[in-house]
Amino acid sequence: MSSSLVVPASLRGWLVLVAAVAVFAAGIWPVIALVNQARLVLGLPALVAWSYLILVGCTLTMLLGNRLLHRGQDEAGEHAGNGDTRTRIGKVGEGEVNDE
Repeated sequence: MSSSLVVPASLRGWLVLVAAVAVFAAGIWPVIALVNQARLVLGLPALVAWSYLILVGCTLTMLLGNRLLHRGQDEAGEHAGNGDTRTRIGKVGEGEVNDE
């Protein structure tokens, strides 16, 4: 069984990957050990405030990925390899599909 590593093909893809890795790194042990102190941040324990920041960071990273890497319907059809950018409407099965 051969395995291959899929890497981003564009600068936008690399930016989203770096943002995702940064958010992931913010939630692992060495960083958590630095944040886990007996102090309050906006009335919350520091670790809880840090957890909220990680959640917001995850949400913003996914939003960034959707905005930067979104392909339109026409572009997605072209990349599917069929060259047909029109949306097909009809039943799948035997017989012809009438788009009109």
